[in-house]
Amino acid sequence: MLQQVRIQSRIGNVFLATLGVLFTVASSALLIYYIVSTWGANSLIDRALQFMLLVGAGAGVLFVTIGRENLRHRHG
Repeated sequence: MLQQVRIQSRIGNVFLATLGVLFTVASSALLIYYIVSTWGANSLIDRALQFMLLVGAGAGVLFVTIGRENLRHRHG
C-alpha cells in the first residue's frame, strides 16, 4: 500500500505520471546502453551507477503509480 500523495489538480497528476514515464524510459534506456557498452569491464563504480539507474527507473514507476491512483480517486 502506497502512502497517498495528495495533488489537487488534474494537470498536476497528469504531469507527475508523464514525468514518471519519462524517468522510467530514460533510466531504462541508459541502463541498457551502459550495460552493453561496459560489458565485461564493470568496476565497483560501474555497479553503483547501474544501481542508481535502477533506482531512477523505480522512482519513475512510483511517480506513474501515484499519478494514476490520484486520478482514479479523483475521477472514479
